Amino acid sequence: NIESVKTRIINLEEQLHNLEKSERSEFNEWNSSDRIFESIDTSSGQLAHFRLDDHGWQFKNEVTGIEEGRANVNLPPSIEKPVKMDGYTGKSVQFDGDNFITFGEIGDFDHWNNFTVSTWVNHTGTLSKDAAIFGRRNEEQYRGGYDCLLLKNRSIDFRLIHHYNQEKIEVTTSSRLPSGWHHLAVTYDGSGTAAGVKIYIDGISQRLTVVQDDLQGLSIANGNDFLIGHWNHRARTINDQHGFENGRIDEVRLYNKLLSPLEIKQLAGFTKTDLQNASQADKFDHYQVRLSEPRILLKSTLDSLRAIDTSIPHIMVMEEKDTIEPAYVLDRGQYDAKLQPVERNTPRAILAFQQEEKNRLGLAHWLFDKDNPLTSRVMINRLWQQCFGTGLVKSAEDFGNQGDLPTHPELLDWLSVEFREVGWDMKRMLKMMVLSKTYRQSARISKRKLEKDPSNQWLSRGPHRPLTAEMVRDEALLTSGLLYDKLGGKWVKPYQPGGIWKELANQIGENKYRVSIGKDKYRRSLYTYWKRTIPPPTMLTLDAPERSVCTVKRQATSTPLQALILLNDPTYLEASRHLARKIWDEEDDTESRLQKAYVNIVGRYPTDQEARELQSFYTERKMNYTENLNEAEALLTVGDSPGTTFEDISAGAALTFSISLMYNLDEAKHR
Repeated sequence: NIESVKTRIINLEEQLHNLEKSERSEFNEWNSSDRIFESIDTSSGQLAHFRLDDHGWQFKNEVTGIEEGRANVNLPPSIEKPVKMDGYTGKSVQFDGDNFITFGEIGDFDHWNNFTVSTWVNHTGTLSKDAAIFGRRNEEQYRGGYDCLLLKNRSIDFRLIHHYNQEKIEVTTSSRLPSGWHHLAVTYDGSGTAAGVKIYIDGISQRLTVVQDDLQGLSIANGNDFLIGHWNHRARTINDQHGFENGRIDEVRLYNKLLSPLEIKQLAGFTKTDLQNASQADKFDHYQVRLSEPRILLKSTLDSLRAIDTSIPHIMVMEEKDTIEPAYVLDRGQYDAKLQPVERNTPRAILAFQQEEKNRLGLAHWLFDKDNPLTSRVMINRLWQQCFGTGLVKSAEDFGNQGDLPTHPELLDWLSVEFREVGWDMKRMLKMMVLSKTYRQSARISKRKLEKDPSNQWLSRGPHRPLTAEMVRDEALLTSGLLYDKLGGKWVKPYQPGGIWKELANQIGENKYRVSIGKDKYRRSLYTYWKRTIPPPTMLTLDAPERSVCTVKRQATSTPLQALILLNDPTYLEASRHLARKIWDEEDDTESRLQKAYVNIVGRYPTDQEARELQSFYTERKMNYTENLNEAEALLTVGDSPGTTFEDISAGAALTFSISLMYNLDEAKHR
């Protein structure tokens, strides 16, 4: 539980502190040997190394070999690009306070992560504003990220920010950065405290002044790009913070680990002799970080628990105030034109409110009072609408005198009483409805039924209506065998088209969409994460309602975009290849495989005409994939699950595409 996680974190932090005192003898033995240099490693854990010597304005990451750095992304042309100058080694880049270079989404750290940033900087002259050297910042208040500044007094400032004005860590060096080229490094140990931050200038750990130490275990992850030369990608100045005006940067490195003092010294250009003569404190820190197995194990466990602690949601709760704030009728709605006071109450025509319980608990009692005629009827009507497409009262959103009368009032009354008497058990009522003879009728319509009951008001046939967006996705996952049917737990994030989230994010939350890892992305759509301002785009296209307003009844449309989603979205292509592999193993010939896939998806055997059309489509696709094996291989690796292998790649891809077509059939999308 939550308390046990927090207690264990405290205990492990204490063990870690005590361990530093108990390992002196092991350290002394190691320190007297010649093995010091064997453990200094500045290559492992390196996410990026940008030399900035490139021609043009794309910069290669030496670790990946990919040109991941770009200048002035999305800035107006009026802002000039940085200037290339002589650097500490080779070339460097000089900034003017507005421009920047982005290295993309590297450095995606949260407060429990260990990380190191190393670079060479050169700034000569005075500063009119605090100048951002590097950062991965959010421009708004929440999930602020982290940044490193050269302050106007030439101190180095480093911050880890959740909320800019409240929860953050900020430390500043007591010494000033001299003019000319100097090595700058920042390390952080994932502790969530100011004590976990170290700033090095020219390989020497600096004395730090703690400005604020109040992150409170809150997230700093925001999904923005890592920038050098500025703290934000819009060339903005906020609170006297600007870009690295007239400053030069060279040799930028990022690590997803905590570098030791000796490793920082090596990056700063210390020789082997210099390292041998390093202080005992620096050597002991290095031993603890790199060679102490008990500490490494404790630290790994502690980092995992800190990640769990951060993932626990913080939820606001309400409680009744001791006094009731007065409310008034406002004359023509004007806030300052108060008329007679009004009290908490409910419509007497429905059921009078108990005088002694005029609070939220009283409202709950009122809603579920056996004499309340509305609650059970309204809910049963919506459950009926969910099953049959139309409620017993067609106007499900209006049970007043402007709404429709029930088509079967006695049935509505009986179901409502039954619902109340079985303890408001929705699952039981839904089961009763779908197992009824009425629901299980054929949806086929005869000429006579069309004439007598065109809208199926009298329930002369079974319902025929589109599956909801959630049902369409869940059906594909279930039939393919991908569905992960775990009950309860945290929300999950399935596949989503790239770039949409970041484009629409309002910067209050994280503006990076992180697809769930492993089986979680294949959970039922009920668990899909919804952000009110950025709902899942594929679900919206399949008629899921937005959460900006309450919706009693979903719209039902049929558009080309819906077909394109089912033919191209990774969820459905991945489901198709998994079902293809499953059926390939169960059946020996193409005809049987196509038939079995059809039964799985549609729920009946194909007619002779449908079987011929499926066979023709399969043959056509197989010929195409035989000529274009690269397309077949690409199809069979869609999604994050391991690629599907077939003895005949073109045949496997053709079967996969044929199954994808079946998911698009009208009968597969309707009930």
